Amino acid sequence: AVSTGGGSSKAAAKGSRERHQEMYLEGLAFYVAGDLEKALGVWRKILKENPRHPSAREGLARAENELKLLKKREGVK
Repeated sequence: AVSTGGGSSKAAAKGSRERHQEMYLEGLAFYVAGDLEKALGVWRKILKENPRHPSAREGLARAENELKLLKKREGVK
């Protein structure tokens, strides 16, 4: 019997986790630089592939709230 590559799916999952972590850090850099829209875009991409990614979910929620506050402030001016 030939293996269907059970180990390769683990490797793919590990690669995916590493890629998502790199993407999360990229989004975090955008967030820290004040580019909330770009940060949101990166984190949404992660969550399309892995809806349970805790850091991306947290970052997304934080950036969305911050964006809402900024839009409110701009509306007050």
